[in-house]
Amino acid sequence: MKTSKILAVILAAMLMLTLLTANVFADEVTGESAETTAEVAGDVTEAPAEETTAPADDHDHDHEGETEDEHDHNINWVDIIVSASIIVLGAAAFVICYFAIPSFQAKVKKFISDYKSELKKVTWSSKEDVRRNTITVIVVIVALVVVIAILDIIFSGGIEALSHLI
Repeated sequence: MKTSKILAVILAAMLMLTLLTANVFADEVTGESAETTAEVAGDVTEAPAEETTAPADDHDHDHEGETEDEHDHNINWVDIIVSASIIVLGAAAFVICYFAIPSFQAKVKKFISDYKSELKKVTWSSKEDVRRNTITVIVVIVALVVVIAILDIIFSGGIEALSHLI
């Protein structure tokens, strides 16, 4: 009974951390997407007076003097820390379950032994087969690139010629 309570606490903590991560990512995406989508679509209208006097975004003061491209390449440490916390918490939950629940430990050991036995059944291609197949794939890719490039040049020229006619 005690291990089930521990497991319930661990799962609850993982759920809370997952929801926190979703919240962090959702705030970043929805914060700029409405304005950016409207600007791209050409639907930008004058904002009401109360919206124009709203305080600047929290992230604006951290990146003064940077272009938008430079801002996109900065590392967001909050996302990294939250993501790493989820990974560490998941690993900790796995280790706790492995040592606290005997049936879980037996299932993990069975999975690993089944995995090893299936891996022994795999037949690997010879070095020559791999080399020949790799060359075939590269040749096909290069041929497709050439065909697509030629079609692009032809269609671009045709579209440009049509635009001069109109």
